[in-house]
Order: sequence, then C-alpha cells, then structure tokens
Amino acid sequence: MERLGFKSIDFIDVRHRLKHIDRCFRIHLMWMPISKSPSVPQWDKLKMLEGVDSCLAHPLYRPTKFKREKILELVKYDQKEIKNAR
Repeated sequence: MERLGFKSIDFIDVRHRLKHIDRCFRIHLMWMPISKSPSVPQWDKLKMLEGVDSCLAHPLYRPTKFKREKILELVKYDQKEIKNAR
C-alpha cells in the first residue's frame, strides 16, 4: 500500500475472538492525501472491532451466523513484549 502512495497514520493490534485466537494482527488506518490542504481522517476503533460483512477472505469478516457484536478484541502488549518483538 505504501508503494501506491498510502500512509499508515494509525493502527490497532487485535486478535480474533472466534477463530485463531492465538494470532494477533494489526489493522492500519491508511490514507493518501490527494488535495493540497487535506484533513486527516478519523476512525472509530471500537466500531472496527465489530468486523465487516463483505469479504470472506478477510480476517475482519463477520459471518451472519455469529451473533456477537464484536468479533475482535484489542491486544494489550507488555513493554517487554514490544521490545522482544522488534
């Protein structure tokens, strides 16, 4: 995405609550300014935890059979874990 001109301006670390609960991944808010004086976009991180209904191949997908409101949960890292991951 960066090669296309998008920039990551924010991210959250999450884990799926229903499948592969041992794997964490990062969701980025990507942005590509196209005007001379753009305003930086905002996002609702709690709304993002609910997932999306459109893409089967995407980890944020929430099938209709799951009635839970939030399929993702925020991951809180210990400072030692962050340093060891780098």
